[in-house]
Amino acid sequence: MVIRATMRGRHVGAAGPLAGLPVTNREFAVQHIHTFRVSDGRIAEHWACRDDLGQLGQLGLLPGR
Repeated sequence: MVIRATMRGRHVGAAGPLAGLPVTNREFAVQHIHTFRVSDGRIAEHWACRDDLGQLGQLGLLPGR
């Protein structure tokens, strides 16, 4: 099973890959692709591909920008 989604939001707090970075209060929209291997009706494995670099760019958190 594969899911392609757009995560949209506003950076109002730091969590996950953004933990420890200054809050920008900017909006962002980034693509995610999640692939699941299902066995006996349950998720057995999960892989994800996220655009973390694109998100950092939209938030103005890349050095030298």
